[in-house]
Amino acid sequence: MHIGITQRVITIEEICERRDTLDQRWTSLMTGLGFTPILLPNMLKDINAYLRDIRIDGVVLTGGDDILGYGTESSVTPERDRLEQALIEYCLSKDLPLIGICRGFQSIVNHFEGKLKSIKHHVAVHHQIRLEETFIPGTERIINVNSFHNLGVLQEDLPENLKAQFRDCAMVVPDFIPICENMLMAEGFTEAFILARKFICLYMLSLDLLS
Repeated sequence: MHIGITQRVITIEEICERRDTLDQRWTSLMTGLGFTPILLPNMLKDINAYLRDIRIDGVVLTGGDDILGYGTESSVTPERDRLEQALIEYCLSKDLPLIGICRGFQSIVNHFEGKLKSIKHHVAVHHQIRLEETFIPGTERIINVNSFHNLGVLQEDLPENLKAQFRDCAMVVPDFIPICENMLMAEGFTEAFILARKFICLYMLSLDLLS
């Protein structure tokens, strides 16, 4: 299968160039899954004619760059916005699979007139999301994902024709010391207060070394 992949836009001032670029790991991922990646250029004049010629079987809208209306003059890429909106329409008309990653997801929400909002603590961090049962039956679980974006969409702002299959999880880190102390006291240890702190100190040190 041939999968079209969008690219971010970078400007190199020293040599007066504006380039389409893609992380090399995308190629490794696609070929590892048995797909043939087709890198899609942002400056196409006739996008639909190009798509008819290359005959892709699906599209991945990748991350990077800001969407027009949500970034600064230097961070937005109108040519990429134009390409991705055309790709969404093309996939809908041909009933082709479409996946949006980070900015790609934002492009899909924006296409269907959803509302993107600024969010905090989602740049260069890992957090947990819940994979819904309705996504793939029998696979409901919590998974860790990396995150690097400033925009998101709230459940109430999601367009009616889109459905959330992953949800952010608000996780509380338990206070291990009093838990351990109560367990030791229940077992009859008279120095539970001191032992609990020593056990948890050793546990956290081991956790850091093995992670």
